[in-house]
Amino acid sequence: MIGRNESCSSEQIPMSYIACLLYILEGLTGVQHLEDYLNYVAYLLWLFAPLVVSFILPGLILLLLYASVIILHIYKRRTDLKEAYSNDFWDGARQMLATLWYGHAKIWNELFRWMYENFRLPIVPLYGNFPVKLRTFLGEPIPYQPRVSSEELAEQAKSGVQFLINKHQKLPGNVFRALMERFTIQKKED
Repeated sequence: MIGRNESCSSEQIPMSYIACLLYILEGLTGVQHLEDYLNYVAYLLWLFAPLVVSFILPGLILLLLYASVIILHIYKRRTDLKEAYSNDFWDGARQMLATLWYGHAKIWNELFRWMYENFRLPIVPLYGNFPVKLRTFLGEPIPYQPRVSSEELAEQAKSGVQFLINKHQKLPGNVFRALMERFTIQKKED
């Protein structure tokens, strides 16, 4: 390279534009061997380019497909939205937002239904924070009696459910105990 007291514009030593730019950057940043650092950055970009192509690009494509489906759903309801915007701006904005959320919910509902029908796994979005185990307890059957009214039958069912709650539910409820029951195996009680 050129000495520190010479400039790029002096015609004593011929340099390319890139070499002159590197010389100026070395002078501004105070970093020696800036060309080596830039070559290393170029190497890292070349190294991580396949990761960008294989992970980020498909995600971006899925995001664009998702956005296009929502836009098509809004386009399907364009006449309703035109009427809403012609009457009142805020009513049109409210209906536009409702249409956007409806399209969002429709896409996810169809996705989860498709996953369940194809894989037969109970794949659903989680509601709540704690993975507790749900158990079903069956009580004594209520025999059929033709002279029992619907109110009496409802009362019998209510008392049967209350008996099962009192027998199997541990009170007071405790989050830690619920988590421990989720991950431990207990013997069946008769």
